[in-house]
This record gives sequence, structure tokens and C-alpha cells, in this order.
Amino acid sequence: MQRSIVPAPHFLARNLKDECQRILTLTGAPNPDIRAIAQHTVLMPSLAKAVVNHVNSIGHRRKHPIRDAEHAVVFLGAERLHQLVRKMRDQSDATPASDAVEPAPSAQPSSFGASFNAPVRRGSLPFSVRRGSPTP
Repeated sequence: MQRSIVPAPHFLARNLKDECQRILTLTGAPNPDIRAIAQHTVLMPSLAKAVVNHVNSIGHRRKHPIRDAEHAVVFLGAERLHQLVRKMRDQSDATPASDAVEPAPSAQPSSFGASFNAPVRRGSLPFSVRRGSPTP
């Protein structure tokens, strides 16, 4: 079985920040070429996914949601894409990468685990079993 390698959260935050900065420089130009920006966005998977999710959630209630990052960028336009990416960059600046790591689970046993692992006697199941069905 092949395992997938997931990068650390601080790498993802730094990578997204770099991607956002590249797009901000492209959209901040006097006459931005939206097709070139769309093709550039496709090369950045995390940013492309965020743009597609944003376009599908902005309330247009499209019958067929947009699945392609290029169409999502063209649909948004340069100015709205610039606003979205600037907001994403500001949010990544506000949250330090160390906060993105989930805390380790506590070592204290839960009450659920104790009752779940208890032996079950026949006839003491919390649900009823129909006649004729195999008993567990």
C-alpha cells in the first residue's frame, strides 16, 4: 500500500503565501490579462482549489457548479480575484503556522471506551433483535 505524503502545516502556509503574492502582483498590473492569470492559477493547486470553492459558494446558486480553476478565475475577474487573494494572504499572516498543528489527544481514558470494550452478554443488547435473525 502506498502512503501519501502530506506536507507540514507551516510549509502549506508559506507556500500559499508565496502563491498569493504572485497572483497579487499579476492582478495589480494596470491592464491584467485574466487568461494568463487563470493559466498561472492552475499551476498552484491550493490557490486553485480555494478560488473554485469561493466561486461556488458566493451565492449564485448555479445549476452546474464550476469545477475548473481557469473558468473560476475568469468568472471572478481580476479585481474580485485580487480582493479574494489579498484577504487569503492577510488571513495566513494573522494565523501563525504553529497554531495550525492540532494538539495531541489526551492520555486520559474516556468513559465511552470503557463501556464500549465491556463484554456483552446475550439478551443484554441495547436494541431488539427480530426473531429468526442471526444472533451476534
